[in-house]
Amino acid sequence: MNDYTSPEDTQRQDPGQEEVRLPVGTLVFGLVVVAIGLLMLVSLLYSFTLDPAITIVSLVVGAGLLLVIGGIASGRRRQRG
Repeated sequence: MNDYTSPEDTQRQDPGQEEVRLPVGTLVFGLVVVAIGLLMLVSLLYSFTLDPAITIVSLVVGAGLLLVIGGIASGRRRQRG
């Protein structure tokens, strides 16, 4: 049993079937880090500048939307299961 399953979840599953749950927060954080890296790389390769304030705000808004969507999807999946 890991941090993302409750005892009720393990009782409902078949012994041979293990459900993999991806933590949404970790996924979103990874996407933000990759986006920052790609933006830095592209700006160096194509010699253009990005406004840091607008870039950070855009990434935070995008990450927030992904977290909300992931939370809603997780809640709907738990209601069905």
